[in-house]
Amino acid sequence: GLVNPELMCELITSVQTKLPEFSIVSSTPFFFYFTPKGVIKGSALLKMAELKSIDVNDVMCCGDAGNDIEMFRACDNSVAVANATNEILSLASQAVDTAQNDGVAKDIIDKLS
Repeated sequence: GLVNPELMCELITSVQTKLPEFSIVSSTPFFFYFTPKGVIKGSALLKMAELKSIDVNDVMCCGDAGNDIEMFRACDNSVAVANATNEILSLASQAVDTAQNDGVAKDIIDKLS
């Protein structure tokens, strides 16, 4: 492949050491997201629920990759698409059809019916 996973891990570790004020998460082996430390999907989900006075147990989150890990840990109702990474699938409370087959959309429609 075009991406060496070991080299990418070394790069993330190196950048994280030099920029400790940022959180770095990855959605694929070659896409990285830099946010201020602690500002990640999981903390955003919890903060939004708090601001809107919504019980986090009434929230559903959906994801497929490494940038969704903390959100899945923060949300008991986590839905992974079938083509998600193994780590996301292991954290998910439910798996649905692939993103290409509109798995999440179909699940939401089923839940609202």
